[in-house]
Amino acid sequence: CFASAETPNDAETFAAKVPYLAAYFGCVPKESAFESPNGALQGDGWNAFCRVFEREGYEAIVNQLIQSAASGGAAYARARLRVVPNTFQGVNHAYEVDTLWLLNEGRDEWSADLPADSKKLV
Repeated sequence: CFASAETPNDAETFAAKVPYLAAYFGCVPKESAFESPNGALQGDGWNAFCRVFEREGYEAIVNQLIQSAASGGAAYARARLRVVPNTFQGVNHAYEVDTLWLLNEGRDEWSADLPADSKKLV
């Protein structure tokens, strides 16, 4: 689970700006560095720690997010993905899962439809 205020424009740029989704696929750029409670973590370390899906699925997910956001609705993607073993995450064998990805981002269309009282709180 992650939240993003960014809508992707392309897979590579989105991976650099929002590494959390990319990390599930091992697609965080190697030159990226992130602070964690245990110190800095480079992109390749982030990938090794978080990757639970085959790399090939990442671009398809991002493309679906782009297309759904461009249609004016929520940015979402649905895909059947192959899980890969990852000892850091306790995943010991490969299997397939149905996934639904929804970006928790502000949408003007949604905000415009809120009641006036609610708009004051957003």
